[in-house]
Amino acid sequence: MAGQFITEDFLLQTKTARSLYHEHAKDMPIYDYHCHLPTDKIAANHQFDNLTQIWLHGDHYKWRAMRANGVAEEYITGNADDYEKFENWAQTVPYCLCNPLYHWTHIELKRYFGLGDKLLNRDNAKEIYATCSEMLRTPQFSVRNILRQMGVKLICTTEEPLDSLEHHKKIRDDGFEIKVHAAFHPDKGLAVEDLPALNVFIDKLEEVCDMEITNFSSYIEALRRRHYYFHENGCRLSDYGLETTYAEDYTKAQIENIFNKISKDTKFNIVIFFSLLILSIFGILKRKYWLRNSLLLISIIYLGFWDQYYLSFIQVSHILLFKFSPFMNFIGWYILVMLVLFCTIFLGRVYCGWLCPFGTAQEFLYKIKHTAKIKLPHKIDTSFKKVKYILLFFVLIGVFITRNPYFANYEPFATSFNFSGRLWNWIFLGVILTISLAIYRPFCRCLCLIGAVQALISKLSPKKLKVSQTCNKCKICIKVCPIAAIDIGLEKRVKINSMECIRCELCKKSCPQKVIK
Repeated sequence: MAGQFITEDFLLQTKTARSLYHEHAKDMPIYDYHCHLPTDKIAANHQFDNLTQIWLHGDHYKWRAMRANGVAEEYITGNADDYEKFENWAQTVPYCLCNPLYHWTHIELKRYFGLGDKLLNRDNAKEIYATCSEMLRTPQFSVRNILRQMGVKLICTTEEPLDSLEHHKKIRDDGFEIKVHAAFHPDKGLAVEDLPALNVFIDKLEEVCDMEITNFSSYIEALRRRHYYFHENGCRLSDYGLETTYAEDYTKAQIENIFNKISKDTKFNIVIFFSLLILSIFGILKRKYWLRNSLLLISIIYLGFWDQYYLSFIQVSHILLFKFSPFMNFIGWYILVMLVLFCTIFLGRVYCGWLCPFGTAQEFLYKIKHTAKIKLPHKIDTSFKKVKYILLFFVLIGVFITRNPYFANYEPFATSFNFSGRLWNWIFLGVILTISLAIYRPFCRCLCLIGAVQALISKLSPKKLKVSQTCNKCKICIKVCPIAAIDIGLEKRVKINSMECIRCELCKKSCPQKVIK
């Protein structure tokens, strides 16, 4: 059985297949346009000391199989010695049956080491390791001679733009007959999901190009210079590992703004937001109501237009789907979420009432004088407010079924502050802002998913506003509440709906009896 697994007709199940392979393909040269062979070892004509070094050092496919088989990391990429790592690979191989790894392993044992009668497993691991390692230490198995044995004519190795290509130059200067070219691989320069790594890349790119990168245009110029450098050294191919292809309309100003955001330190943003939140809490607890308008103005200018530092349900959806990579390194945003969550649990919807840039935009429009104001009947208003909870329910179902965090992509935040979006986004924004002239915060009342989430969380708040039993029901608080979160309940007492209350504090400020606490 062992001697019959890899035959001359392995996987060639028809006469046509055997004819095509043996008469045409078998002796054709190899032109490998994509590989990860280490060019330093080709340049040095490296001699491997043992089978582990050539098979397991850097082969993430084998690593993945070993991890799936329960092998401890110490025996994969850890400090275990080479034979121990090989032994654990040998134990894994039988479990790779029907996986190409199983085929590749035994094809290589047969073709290059003459061990076609062996099926690698734990019992024969030591024998195979010793035989192959001894052969690898001979001149016949130097890196360049192995490539010659395989009939390779051309190799394109994947290299990032920062690479000096010094090893490629040495290979070319040595007159090595097998062509070894670089393939331009700029993925690190596209990895906006890993901001610290991207900024390290940009810093190194500045050094390599001997130029200052201050905006998106200069960034593209630096990459263009590296592209030209690669071309001058024989590169003719690019190698991109894009998992998703994006297509969105944009302007030069928008791109420059985005680049400025991702290429700067977020510590200052965190400090600014934390300071605004602390001031909001201070204003609520210490009844400094004048602070609110000042903070709303700062929020729309800085958090909205200047830095686009606001909450979006799309980002929350990424977390719910455990898709952390797009935001894993947006530390400032994670801190924002945690701070808002803490404040919502402690005091209620503070973010909605004091810091939300889009809520502020609606409120400022409503405060414009000489425009007709509409106060909806209580039953209609209550019904409209339920819409956001219904939307949240169906959007959550859609997000989990489609596994698409952009299922809720109707929020007008990006259109408002980043001036981006399609025609329907602009129409929707225009409708909301027009209604805001007559109705207080219509989007917040009916459609905001972030508001719905905070409303549900605010039910846990130990500091939610309550009306004392000594209230004489003057109803002033009901009249001044802009969001209509106060009413007289069935028990004939004034009640504040903590889920809809945005902590604007107008009721506390206006109460003549000071019974709202």
